[in-house]
Amino acid sequence: MSMHPRYAPIMTTDARFGIEFSEHPTPGLPLDGMSTTRVGHVWSEDAQHLVERGDGAIFVVDPSGANPLFVNSSLAATHAFLEAFRLFYLVERPTPYAAKPTMTVAEARAKLARLHRGEPEPVVAAEEPIPRGERLAALRADLETRDAPALEPATWWSRVLDELATARV
Repeated sequence: MSMHPRYAPIMTTDARFGIEFSEHPTPGLPLDGMSTTRVGHVWSEDAQHLVERGDGAIFVVDPSGANPLFVNSSLAATHAFLEAFRLFYLVERPTPYAAKPTMTVAEARAKLARLHRGEPEPVVAAEEPIPRGERLAALRADLETRDAPALEPATWWSRVLDELATARV
């Protein structure tokens, strides 16, 4: 059985935030008098549920449907936020599998010739990293353009950004 295209995620899980999207969304408990669709969970199936309210807004709720916490205005915005955070953390902790610069055949031959002559590799100065505070401000500005209501006080993402600002995540 294939996933409904409306819920086909860009990514099915996000380990940093514990979000896992459901392949087969199911009806959820009503929220604010509107029907919901359970589109995933946070950390485990019996922990917090990720639900899409009838108007498209995404909330995290406990399994009883209580304690709703606004996440995003839409499922697409949730995916966009997760991608923005993925890129933020990628700069902070580059993957060891990052693409190495490619060489032309001539560059490879020249490098091999230098190695055969015993010449050391030229030292390339590393780029100065962008300070975390500046990157965090840029991330916040980017997220603001994508879904400003998701950054208002007492939302899921505002809590994440508060923790980032104090370097707890």
